[in-house]
Amino acid sequence: MAAHCLPAGASLLWYNTCAMVILSSPIGFANMTITFKEVEFPTDLTGCTHYVGHPSTKQILEALGAQPAPSGAKWGGPQVGEQYLAVPLASAQSREGGYTKDTAIESVKDLRAILCVRVA
Repeated sequence: MAAHCLPAGASLLWYNTCAMVILSSPIGFANMTITFKEVEFPTDLTGCTHYVGHPSTKQILEALGAQPAPSGAKWGGPQVGEQYLAVPLASAQSREGGYTKDTAIESVKDLRAILCVRVA
């Protein structure tokens, strides 16, 4: 599934009503310029496809309506103007030695929402 474009002049909260890809971290992609902006966590993810493997995060996203990507599916990144949502852990203490620590995730309050838009 491709990410969707943020219409010119649209509020960043527009993402609440559109289908997009959801990743667990705000990664960039080779040879792409991506902007990152922390936004309010969406209350409805219906129509979104997620590529998240952490069981608790996955459960939260699916409870909000997101569907898992097909098994083995890979997303190649956004086209210019397209957006995706990253949902990393909110705690600054969630990483140790470059790896995510086993952290209890109970609600969206334990996650951040970062709107990522490819600009070039």
